[in-house]
Amino acid sequence: MGRNPSFPPTVFASHQWMALYRVSDYALSNYYHGHGLHGRGRNVLPELTRDGWLVLSDLFKPSPRISRKTTTQNTEAFVTFYVAQSVDIDRYCKREVLEHLKKDTEMIQTVNLYSRYMNRVQVLNGLVGFAFIPLFRNVPYLRRFRSNVTYFTSNNLPEIPEISSSSIEGSMRSNLTVDTMLLDGHTLVCIGVDGREAAFNSTGHYPILGGYDAHGAPLYVAAIHLEYLWYFTSVKEGAKSAKYIDELGKTHVTTKFFVLGLRYDPCDTPPPYPRARRGAMDATGPVSWMRLWPEKDPEYFEDDCLVTEDRRLTTFLDEFSARSVSEHELISGFPSIDLDY
Repeated sequence: MGRNPSFPPTVFASHQWMALYRVSDYALSNYYHGHGLHGRGRNVLPELTRDGWLVLSDLFKPSPRISRKTTTQNTEAFVTFYVAQSVDIDRYCKREVLEHLKKDTEMIQTVNLYSRYMNRVQVLNGLVGFAFIPLFRNVPYLRRFRSNVTYFTSNNLPEIPEISSSSIEGSMRSNLTVDTMLLDGHTLVCIGVDGREAAFNSTGHYPILGGYDAHGAPLYVAAIHLEYLWYFTSVKEGAKSAKYIDELGKTHVTTKFFVLGLRYDPCDTPPPYPRARRGAMDATGPVSWMRLWPEKDPEYFEDDCLVTEDRRLTTFLDEFSARSVSEHELISGFPSIDLDY
């Protein structure tokens, strides 16, 4: 390994370890700390981080050169470790490394051979293991509430502005449906948007589809992250702002928001692969929405993390719907009163 003569022989004198530090900083900042991915086109990766990946990618070719016939256990462990700390972090890292190696087919084969996408090798305490979005590790799903409008939440009910009995009753009688999207902490990436600088552009990303507007234009799930709070909404292609509702039912507009996207290319989904479900709606690669209420889809997700929360939500909605209908029937039984004098 190359040494920096200005440092004593420690990890700080190693170009490879310093490169690994920069890549680690990217992974933690983007995912664990929730800062998300920023930039446009091929500039979504910080320059220092990009340089770090290029240093690490050169380590995929130790001496002697790797081949299926001559690989030793030490070489396998070496390459597996560095591939896991670079290519395997997300699709943007993979793209950067493969672009650097585009003229070396043997090196590309090496990357594919040792990547998590092609096998289930796990590196103990590796970057992928702790580079996750905490919210979706703790609450691994999204909810979609649709009636005359659409709301997105994680583990709570949507806040409706100007709540009144009449507006709630109207929503309950307007074919309210509730859908679930099952996720985990490693499924998504947060694509940062600052509308003061540029509008949201989905080119090069796989934004999570939340549905369509009345004109058939795609709506993508967006998030606003304020300290420890997450608010969800939807935006269209070219959006420069996002409108969301806080826990008090107050509407806000912000030019800084995230659009949720797939962390990995759909073709790189590691096994076991999600099975195709007949009732799946508005899919984005391996993730999709499934109907929970008013009638649960027969092929709805079978996951322990959903059982308790689904039961609580459906019980509440059943009771609320029944009460809303009863009140409507009671009110409709009274004669109308003409208040014109």
